[in-house]
Amino acid sequence: MTTTPKARAQRIRKIHEQLKLFTDGTVPKKKLIEICNSSERTLKADLKYMREEYDAPVKFNWKTKGYYYTEGDFELLAQTIALSAEELNALKMTASALEQFQGLDIFKDVRGIFQKLDNAMKYKILQTSAEPYVVFEYAPSFDGSHLISFFYQAIEDRRTVAFNHKKFTHTQIKEYVIRP
Repeated sequence: MTTTPKARAQRIRKIHEQLKLFTDGTVPKKKLIEICNSSERTLKADLKYMREEYDAPVKFNWKTKGYYYTEGDFELLAQTIALSAEELNALKMTASALEQFQGLDIFKDVRGIFQKLDNAMKYKILQTSAEPYVVFEYAPSFDGSHLISFFYQAIEDRRTVAFNHKKFTHTQIKEYVIRP
């Protein structure tokens, strides 16, 4: 039986919910198979996946024939995320593109979001080459970069902004008025 990433994510979420509910005992293997509407083989594969990809502390109790978490405070961070290979590639490309702006104040609130997503999803993508297909230049800071967030906020607030500007190659100062 072929399983989709979405179906696997749904089963893993159900398994996790049951293991969190039974904090004082084990969840019978038969109950997990029934809740997930799967075979014993699929359940074992999902539990192995949870252990390997999420470091889930899942153990089997031979006496009760049930599963349990050895650490009661374990949380499955990516329990509802199921992305296709194309979506993961798009996410990686977006993260790479945004890295060039990491030094700008306007992106201070989003720094680390992609790292958190990466850590939560723990995805694996097979790459055919060690080199990235597209390499973006880094622009950590440049003259006037601190004003980007000011202009962005002015646009959002629909405020008129007036400023003076002088080109590097000219001596003349010109006044500009921008109305959103």
